[in-house]
Amino acid sequence: MGFFALIRDFFSQPRFKQIFIFGVLVYCIALFALVRGDVYYIDDWGHSTNPKTAWDHFSRFVGTALMHFVNLKPIVVDLSPLTQLIAILFLVLGGMILNFAIRKKLDYIGVLAAIPLGLSPHFLENLSYKLDSTFMSFSVLCCVVPFLFRERLVAFFISSVVCLILMYCSYQASNGIYIVLSLYFALSLYFFDKKSVRETLGFLLVCVGAFALASLIYKKWIVTPIDWGYASDSMIPLSNLLNGGGNLKKYLNLLHSDLSNTPYFYSALCVALLFVLHFTYNSARSKILTFVIALVFVMLGVCLSYGAYLTLQKPLFAPRAFIGIGGFVALLCVASINDRVDSSLVARLLRISSKILIGFTAYALIVFATAYGNAIAKQQEYTYFRTDYLVRDLESVIPKDQKAALELQGSIGYAKATKPFVDNYQNIARRLIPGMMLHSPYWFHTYPSLLTHRKAPYGNFAAPECKNKPSESTLLLSNHYQDIHKAGSCYIVTLKDPKP
Repeated sequence: MGFFALIRDFFSQPRFKQIFIFGVLVYCIALFALVRGDVYYIDDWGHSTNPKTAWDHFSRFVGTALMHFVNLKPIVVDLSPLTQLIAILFLVLGGMILNFAIRKKLDYIGVLAAIPLGLSPHFLENLSYKLDSTFMSFSVLCCVVPFLFRERLVAFFISSVVCLILMYCSYQASNGIYIVLSLYFALSLYFFDKKSVRETLGFLLVCVGAFALASLIYKKWIVTPIDWGYASDSMIPLSNLLNGGGNLKKYLNLLHSDLSNTPYFYSALCVALLFVLHFTYNSARSKILTFVIALVFVMLGVCLSYGAYLTLQKPLFAPRAFIGIGGFVALLCVASINDRVDSSLVARLLRISSKILIGFTAYALIVFATAYGNAIAKQQEYTYFRTDYLVRDLESVIPKDQKAALELQGSIGYAKATKPFVDNYQNIARRLIPGMMLHSPYWFHTYPSLLTHRKAPYGNFAAPECKNKPSESTLLLSNHYQDIHKAGSCYIVTLKDPKP
């Protein structure tokens, strides 16, 4: 089947439109609370007031171009929830492609199985961005599309190189999805399709070659080198590459601490177990060998889901960089319902168990996304209140004709309605709730944007007056919410977390 015939075959599947709409509805239900809250997430505060926003400094040229296309002109303004809806369309399409590539069919249970691709707790951070969510989701789609053509190696290689370059130029953290999918399809060739070791290694070599070529093109001719405080694109020296410079250990520790307090964590473990049993039962090779290889694949897949970030000296460890683990769990879910023509009792039990577990996993993700959307909306309401209170207090102590330099310290804590979410889900909740007026590097980077939204004449973040302020200060104001000191020409605001 040719290149275009493969595309037609996918889009002409029975009930394609109904299944696509079903997937969109599932995402819309899960993200309704987040979208309804009209949340400005971290950089959204600054981007929403700057129509010249671009992401070229992170080499996300496709991301910038995509946002200009969505805006119908070379500007970027707040178009949410349209931007998040477009992100949903990319994710649903990516999930359907994943199903078709693995199972050769589309159905409703398959859409639910692929839900972790875009609704994993970590990817909720990506979807929280009003602007960035569009090209972040596009990057996920780019990593899945080539596998539509995996049976035609030339088309697969070319599409892989093109799509991987598009991924790198939109959002680089998705690359782990391509890696784990490549490994799975190589194994499926040998254990399911009875291909020889040579043919299996040949396919894997094509995957490795495409990934290497795309990475080389991006690194040599496209990327703009960066070295920010929290991330850089510098690679670990080859002599230290085998241990990943500690990146793998930190990644796995964060995965466990993030997810271990969520029902999703335990359902994902059960999905992994069912995947191993399903893979072993349906294998055309030695059951013992298949069982061992399936276990190794699960463990290796978790590690490789972080992708090329494992090789960086200073990789990003924020939740939005953990895109690959959601893609890996989606792969396990979809593969566990890859039905074979078998009516035996064991086969039926495996299918029924997988479908029940997939339904529970999807529901767990919808519940978490809804709770998160409500919690973050309440946190933003509280942040607005504290910002208004801060502006009022600053007005009372700073002369009207003075353009003051500010330094903010401390934290406002969590809103009363946000606290249960944080207490119940712990680490992942603390990492997802944006650090506006909280103890977080994001807060000190973006607090001027809060004041800008209120058109307050204050800011001057990192101004010389505060960098070189005297050690002695004078208390100007103290109340339940904040203290304001003055040291030279610098006004120091110490935020408080009031206890009821």
